[in-house]
Amino acid sequence: GPFCLPVFVFAMATCLSALNICEAKKQLIFFPAYITVENLPMGIFFRLGQLAAVAAAVVVFAAGQQYYNIEVPAGFHSLSVHGPSNMSAIHAADMASSWCQAGTATSSRGEEAAFSCKSPSDAEAAEVDSGTVYFPTCYWEKTAADGDSNYVCHTGTTAWSMDLEPSFTATDQLSGTVHRGSHRKTQVRDGKKFPILLATSPGDRVYRTYDVFEPSDTGSFTLPLARVLELAAVNLESVNFAFTTGGERATNRHTGVAVRLELVYVNRRLLSLFSTWDVSSSLDYPDAAEVIRNNEVVCLAVIRHEPAHWTDRKRVWFLSGEDAVEARYRDQRGIKISITHTGQYAFWTASSVFNLVASTIVYLGMPLLVANLILLHCCGKPSEVYQKAQREPVNLVVKFTNLICTLLLAKVAFERLAGKAGDDGTPPVLKREQFAESIKQLFHEYSGLPEESVTKMANGIFNMMDASPGGEGEVTLKEFCGAITAGCTVDVYDMETSFDNGRTRGALEACLIPRMAKEISRIRSRHKAEMKNVQQGIKKRKKRRHPSGIGTGASTGAGAGGEA
Repeated sequence: GPFCLPVFVFAMATCLSALNICEAKKQLIFFPAYITVENLPMGIFFRLGQLAAVAAAVVVFAAGQQYYNIEVPAGFHSLSVHGPSNMSAIHAADMASSWCQAGTATSSRGEEAAFSCKSPSDAEAAEVDSGTVYFPTCYWEKTAADGDSNYVCHTGTTAWSMDLEPSFTATDQLSGTVHRGSHRKTQVRDGKKFPILLATSPGDRVYRTYDVFEPSDTGSFTLPLARVLELAAVNLESVNFAFTTGGERATNRHTGVAVRLELVYVNRRLLSLFSTWDVSSSLDYPDAAEVIRNNEVVCLAVIRHEPAHWTDRKRVWFLSGEDAVEARYRDQRGIKISITHTGQYAFWTASSVFNLVASTIVYLGMPLLVANLILLHCCGKPSEVYQKAQREPVNLVVKFTNLICTLLLAKVAFERLAGKAGDDGTPPVLKREQFAESIKQLFHEYSGLPEESVTKMANGIFNMMDASPGGEGEVTLKEFCGAITAGCTVDVYDMETSFDNGRTRGALEACLIPRMAKEISRIRSRHKAEMKNVQQGIKKRKKRRHPSGIGTGASTGAGAGGEA
C-alpha cells in the first residue's frame, strides 16, 4: 500500500535507535562533518548548481503536481439506456404531432417518401456500444424476397435517457501503484458526491454550464436525451443544412445527427486545464461555481454538435420462411452520441507529500555530489589533499604514537609551568595562581580583554582541569595530560588494552585486527621502504642536476692525484 515505505523507514529508524541506545542515554546527536574549500570557480559552479536544482524541483514537482494523488477516468463501468414509464402516452402525443401527421418528408436519400410512425420496442429504440449510444429515428426496410420497402420513423425517441457509470484509476505518486475501480467506489469523498455539469463549448477553452446532476445511489448519472439535444442546439424537426441533394432539404430526424459528449473530470487543483467558466444556470445545484472553489470534484459534460455529419447504420436480419431463408435489410438514420472521457483530479495524500520532500532533498543534494566528485577525483594533486582532509586515515599504531608524543610534550610543558618534583620525591602540581598568571601573560597582547574577564576565564578553565573530588585547587600531571588529550581519538586506556597480550579478544577482532607487535612490524617495514624510495629519488635528482660530476668531489680528487 501507499504507507509501506514510510512504515519501513520508521522500522529502520527504530532499529538504529535501539543499536545506539548507549549514545541516546548520553544525549548525543551525530552530524556529518564537512570541509570547506576556498575555490572561486568551483564556488560559482556550486551555487549555479544549487539554483538549477531548486528550479528543477519547482518545475518537476510543483508544475508537474507530483505532490498529489492523481485520479483519471479509465472507461465505463456501465453504460445503458432506459425509456420512460409512460411510453404509451408519449407515443400517442407523437402520433398526433405535426411531424407524424405530415406522412411524407424528404428522406436522407433526397427523395420525397411516405413514412409511417411506430412505437419502437426496447431493442429497436437504442443501441449501446463501447462509448457510443445510437438512437434510431427513421429507417428504410425491405425484404429481399419481394423487394418492397417501408419507410418508418420512431416515436418517443427524445424521451429516452442515458445511464453512465464511469470507472477510474488512482495512481499513487510514491509507489506508482494504480488502483482501478468504478465510480460507485470513488463517488463520495468527505461525504460529498461528485456532480455532473452539462455544459456547452461556444469557444476554445470556454465553457457555459447549465444543469447539474448528482449521481444516484448506484453511482451512475442519468442524462435525459432531450436535454442533451437541447443544449447541443439540435431540433429533430429543423433542416439539416449539411445535407443537400437535388435542392431538397431533409430534417435532422430523417438524416440523423452526431453529438459528442466529452466527460471532463476536474477539481480546483487541476483547474488550469480550463480557463473560463460561465455558470449560467443550475436546476438542482444552486451554485456550481462553489463546487469548484471548494475543490470538489465535478464532471464537466461538454456537449458538442457535429453538424457536418449525418449518421446511418445498416442492419441485416435473416428470417426463416416456408421455402427458404429470407433476408431483411434496414438502413437506419438516428442520433449518434459518442462519449469520451478525459481530465484528472488530485488530492493531497501523505505518501505523495512524503515523496515530494524526499525527492526534493535528493535534488538539492545533487550539486554537492557533483562538486565532491570534481574536487576529490578530478583536480590532480590537490584532490589528494582534499581526500586526506575529508577522509582522515585511522591507524591505531599511528594514533598511539601521536598520543605518546603529545603526552611527552604535555609533561615538558607541565614541568615548565609547575616546576620540577621536590627533593623528597613529591610530584609537582600546578597552582591556581601559577595558571592564572600564565593565562594573563598569554592574553597580554589582547588589550581589548579586561583583566577581570581574563581572571574569570582562567578560574573557569582551571576548575575544569581540577578533576579531584574535593577541588583542592591543584592540577596534577595526569589531569593536565587529560585536558591536552581530551580531543584525541584514542586515550591511554585504549593504548593499554591494545598492547595487552593477555586480554581475551573476540572472534572477529582476532580474525580482522592483528596484534600490535605485528602491526608495528608491518608499519616499520612500510616506512623503511618509503624512506628508501625517498633517498633514491633524492639521488636521482642530484644526478640530473650534475650529470658528469662537475662541481663535485670527483674533480677535486683528480687534482689531488695529479699533484701527487
